[in-house]
Amino acid sequence: MAEARELKAKATFEAPHPGSPDMPRWDTGELIDAPRFTWKNWFAMLGPGLVLGGASIGGGEWLLGPKVTALYGGALLWLTTLSVLGQVIYNIEISRYTLYTGEPIFTGKFRTLPGPKFWVLAYLFLDLGSIFPYLAANAATPVATLLKGGIVPNPAANTGDFWLMKILAYGIFLLALVPMLFGGKIYNSLRKVMAVKIAIVFGFLLFLAFFFSQTSTWMEILTGFLKFGTVPVQAAANAPVVRGANVENIFVELWQGNPLPHIDFSMIAFIAALAAIAGSGGLTNTPISNYTRDQGWGMGHHVGAIPSVFGGHGVSLSHVGRVFQVTEESLLRWRRWCRHVVRDQLVVCMPACFIGLALPAMLSVQCLPFGTQ
Repeated sequence: MAEARELKAKATFEAPHPGSPDMPRWDTGELIDAPRFTWKNWFAMLGPGLVLGGASIGGGEWLLGPKVTALYGGALLWLTTLSVLGQVIYNIEISRYTLYTGEPIFTGKFRTLPGPKFWVLAYLFLDLGSIFPYLAANAATPVATLLKGGIVPNPAANTGDFWLMKILAYGIFLLALVPMLFGGKIYNSLRKVMAVKIAIVFGFLLFLAFFFSQTSTWMEILTGFLKFGTVPVQAAANAPVVRGANVENIFVELWQGNPLPHIDFSMIAFIAALAAIAGSGGLTNTPISNYTRDQGWGMGHHVGAIPSVFGGHGVSLSHVGRVFQVTEESLLRWRRWCRHVVRDQLVVCMPACFIGLALPAMLSVQCLPFGTQ
């Protein structure tokens, strides 16, 4: 009798239709069970966290991180700790939405009022600058330097350098799209590219860190992630350039009965930018819900994935998400899926974010004179 009632309930289950009426009502389906983790299948269990882990060492980690640590040592890295922890929570929550609906979180945001037309324009405006020309233009600089035999280009003073940088920026931007054309699913290509990137870039930086960095540098960076409340201050006039002289800790000063330190805001833009894009900051976290769907996790199993141009003819993508009826059995499967996502974030993504921040900053502290602008 209980099974008959459950079958009848499933037959009459109608998916909810929240938010904007311009978005379609969800379809329905059954939540499949989550895979069980074993040490034999650990590599197959790697999911969206691998892609974000590869993306976690990008322009901000190579440029802003070393700039800030060259000036302040590792003392301000606690800001990136808060940023990464916040991102991990965000990643888990938006992945939970995809587990339930099979939709990426952007589709969920479009379901909120005032509706999809408004949010499409808003997010295009917010996100375009983080991709182009920011990253492509920054990547063009070292390439142009190599082509010029080690001479850094000066587009402002040299017309030839200006056009060289422009051509390289557009070329790099277009070249980055090439891997997305193959692999059956775009997600498959991203996963392979990021796995190779992690192996090469992390391997190279770890080699430098182990063989060319001192123990004091390791301690400087690792403890910096935990120096909560440390802020930049203006060093005293004619004071010697000593590491730690231009930072103070708010909590320590208050504990000792001292007034609040006078924060030096001259570098606040760089410090805020580092905190904002640490790990996979900004809106670059948001596609993890697309990867959750394309991996086939949760209700993404029923929705499909974005096919590549070549080799993706057997892959389809539904434009409407699917939700499951909440029952005792489906809740057990749901909890297993949630644990699966949490494991992916805590074991793969979060360590990769911290490593991606630490290694370039470590080279900066080790190789650059303290106070380098």
